[in-house]
Formats: sequence, C-alpha cells, structure tokens
Amino acid sequence: MSEQISLKNLSTLRLSAGGSEISAYHSSAKLIFSIGGADKLSVIDLTNPFAPALKEVISVTGNTNSVAINKNGLIAVALEGLGAARYEAGRVNFYTVSGSGSSATITAAGSVAVGVVPDSITFSPDGSKLIVANEGEPNELYTIDPEGSISVISIN
Repeated sequence: MSEQISLKNLSTLRLSAGGSEISAYHSSAKLIFSIGGADKLSVIDLTNPFAPALKEVISVTGNTNSVAINKNGLIAVALEGLGAARYEAGRVNFYTVSGSGSSATITAAGSVAVGVVPDSITFSPDGSKLIVANEGEPNELYTIDPEGSISVISIN
C-alpha cells in the first residue's frame, strides 16, 4: 500500500515580469530564480516561505527560456534572441550569489554562445557541466529552419 502525500499552499506571489514558467531554488541563499519567457529574471526572497518577497528583477538581452542552479550555487539562464535574432545563436548567462535573502548580492559571471533557441538546461550531478537543448525552431512559414543541437558547457 502506498503512502498518501498531503500538500498545503503556504503562500502566493504574483510576478508581473513575464510571470513564472520555470523556477530554480538556491538553497543557501534562500532565493528563487524565476523566468517567464520575457527578458527578465525575477529573484524572490524565500527567507520566510509564508511571505515570499520580490527581491529584484534582472533585465537580460533576449527571451528567457530556462533557469538552473548547480550544487555550488552557480545560476544559468538560457536566452534566445529577440525578433529576427531568434534564428541566430542563443546564449547562456551565468550569475553568482553572495549572502542570502534580501541582503544577497547577485553578480553577472559571464555568458556563453550556444545553438539556436536554447530551451531546456540542466547541470550534471557534480555541477561541472551544463547541458543545453537548443530547439532550433523554424519560423511560421518554414522559410527559416535552423538545426536543433545540444551544447555542453564546461564550468571552471
């Protein structure tokens, strides 16, 4: 016989910066990094899970498609180009965090070019590699149809 799980909603926070499609939790900083497909990365202070608070919104160049955090706390955000640039190489931006909660400082830590329309990203279990699925989606008329690919980024 399987055990039943009981779930309870602790709180809700509404995000205006593209909403929230994909989120990743930075446990030592007590922050959630959330993307909603717009050109924004929302950072939510989860020091008190009963009262989450929007800490800041980071503007990026491109539409966010995915976010991941490795075991060492490195944050990665997949970005596709805007407009016609959507059919060109995308990027993955990296960020680091020092401190926690509302006093945490988020710092840009570089960017790497990847394939067209980087979508799903995930770190290897040891955090030394980031795997990026680049969708290479066509335009509506299929007059532009870039190849899909996979990028593997070594983390130093």
